[in-house]
Amino acid sequence: MCSFSPPRTVAPFTIGTSVPTPGSPMRFDLLFGILRSRFWLVASIVAITTLMAITGSLLMSKRYSAATTVYVDANTVDQVSGMAAPTRETIRNMLASQTELIQSSQVVNRVIKDLKLAQDEDVQTDWQKATKGRGSIDDWLANVLLKSIKVTSSTDGTTIAIGAEWSSAERAAEIANGFANAYKAAALDLRTKPAQEYAERFASQVKEYKAKVEAAQNKLTNYQRESGIITSDERIDVENQRLQELSSQLVQVQSALSESRSRSAVVGRGGDMAIPEVVANELIQTLTTDLGRAEAKLGQVSSQYGANHPIRLQAQAEVQELRTRLNTEISRVKNSIRTANSVNLQRERELSAAVDAQKAKVLSLRSKRDQIAILQQDLASAQKAYDLVERRLTETQVAMSAGLSNISIITPAVVPLLPSRPNLILNVAVGLFLGLFLGLMAAFTLEAAQKPLRSADDLLQASGIPVLAVLPPSQSTRAQRLIGGTGPTVTPPNLRLGN
Repeated sequence: MCSFSPPRTVAPFTIGTSVPTPGSPMRFDLLFGILRSRFWLVASIVAITTLMAITGSLLMSKRYSAATTVYVDANTVDQVSGMAAPTRETIRNMLASQTELIQSSQVVNRVIKDLKLAQDEDVQTDWQKATKGRGSIDDWLANVLLKSIKVTSSTDGTTIAIGAEWSSAERAAEIANGFANAYKAAALDLRTKPAQEYAERFASQVKEYKAKVEAAQNKLTNYQRESGIITSDERIDVENQRLQELSSQLVQVQSALSESRSRSAVVGRGGDMAIPEVVANELIQTLTTDLGRAEAKLGQVSSQYGANHPIRLQAQAEVQELRTRLNTEISRVKNSIRTANSVNLQRERELSAAVDAQKAKVLSLRSKRDQIAILQQDLASAQKAYDLVERRLTETQVAMSAGLSNISIITPAVVPLLPSRPNLILNVAVGLFLGLFLGLMAAFTLEAAQKPLRSADDLLQASGIPVLAVLPPSQSTRAQRLIGGTGPTVTPPNLRLGN
């Protein structure tokens, strides 16, 4: 065993606390030592994975991606039903429905038809390879298109992005724009088709309600012709005024009749001088006065002359004449009272009949007026329904002819300049990271399996003998010979052990 100089004169030696103790954490110099000793293994694996990533990227068929953006006007609803303020939940549901519409068979089939994809030779070749000519090329192409597009709706707005991926850059842009145009046309069809159905229904209803209006008008006209009422309000006003006049006349006649009846009753009871008209008659008063004078004269003459004396006979004749004239005038007055009573009675009967007839006429006019009002109301209701249906028909026809859509293409797809797949840079980066990971795993796996002595801890764990000191590596790069000079030369290690 070699002898050593005292520790105080040998600076390169490290004794005691310089030796790592068992269970201490691995130092970075030991980790770097492992990586340096396994460098070529790690580098080889990294190179292989990177080369595989490059080769795979070069061998993969190129795929091009194009995208278009459409704007959906959420405030536009059916022209016939009017406008409505949408809520956030309504917009979310609407965008989900529009997304499903874009991926529907109606839109896909329209894209196939518009772009004539089924007639494309490359598409037909791919279909033959995939299906051996079995089935419909349109069905197969529809499945391929649905797998090649990606539809994404915005979370805050009302826009929808339609992305398409294809082996041709031009075809990718055509498919993206084709889906946008087909979606716009399909959405317009969904809006105009119900409007067309409504228009047909409204057209039949217009004819029906027009016939009802004509029937109501004819019924009203015929009734007015039969009743003779053209303007019901004016006619009823005239008849009411006539009834009022007759009623007023009847009241007057009834009052006169009551008075004439009382006078006629006085005449019937006798007592000519009790009759006011007789008493008030000037001629009767004059005749009564003259009769009184004549009778007085006759009394004087009778006392002077005999019965056959001419003077007495003259006086008697004068008295008789005056009495006859008085009785005649009194009879005339009585007859006048009776005649007036009869006239009033007849007039009262006539006016009563006229009033009753006028009342019946007014009531009839009111009934006819009410019937006319009912017929006019029926006509107005039929006309209102007809106008409403006709207006709805006009609005629907305007909506159909306008051809307005709530879908707008705001960003059409353009032909991509670079393929979206394979992404060489991304694949190389993935290959590098994967190779580095596999290389490190391989290095650590070999290190754990071989367990080489790279530190004092490794020696302590392997032999169980405490390490007293760690010799530093030789500074000379010249080959060294073992003690005794007969053994092989040994190249000094390049690793420094210890702290």
